[in-house]
Amino acid sequence: MRDALDAGSAMLLHGLAGMGKTAIAAWVAARRLEAGAHPGGALWITAGDADLAALCDQVGRIYKDDAILRTPDLPAKAAQVRALLGARRPLTVLDNAADPAAADFVTQCAAGQPVLLTSREKMPGAWDYLPVDELPDADARALFCHHAGDAACADADAVDELCQTLGRHALALEIAGQMARVDETDLRRGAGSAGRSRRAREAAGIPHG
Repeated sequence: MRDALDAGSAMLLHGLAGMGKTAIAAWVAARRLEAGAHPGGALWITAGDADLAALCDQVGRIYKDDAILRTPDLPAKAAQVRALLGARRPLTVLDNAADPAAADFVTQCAAGQPVLLTSREKMPGAWDYLPVDELPDADARALFCHHAGDAACADADAVDELCQTLGRHALALEIAGQMARVDETDLRRGAGSAGRSRRAREAAGIPHG
């Protein structure tokens, strides 16, 4: 990812909801700004299903550029955004992209610039791909314990069993950790409890049988 962004390319983080794509994008942006990699700062756009005109208007509102907002012609609007971003050189983040317009934005407004996108889909576009899947064991354990607290994580085997039950899914682990901190349920009993697993998965929106 670092090499792609350093080279002024785009990178798409894709995976199921709750896998931590937005959190990763925010962490990467913060670390790169701290390192001075982007003197132009970061530009965060909530993409969703916005079309190209709406994406351009978001840039205009963020930078308070009324000319972009007033321009009705889409090619001209995109050209104005391209000139603005070319001058500022920010790290652009398109979060939760769900429309092909995100690809148009990258090619028409941010070509040759660092862009980080997140999406639930592996959308086609002029970018490299980085899947965001289930967490590695150590990261899953650390995330759960961060939310559950040290007391709830005294039994390492029980924590590992619960992480496995929840599929090492970031949002489910966060919710389960918060639940464990509040109700202090025995984790080994909780890991084997279909009810506990089901509640965490339902709250996280994870399909389950």
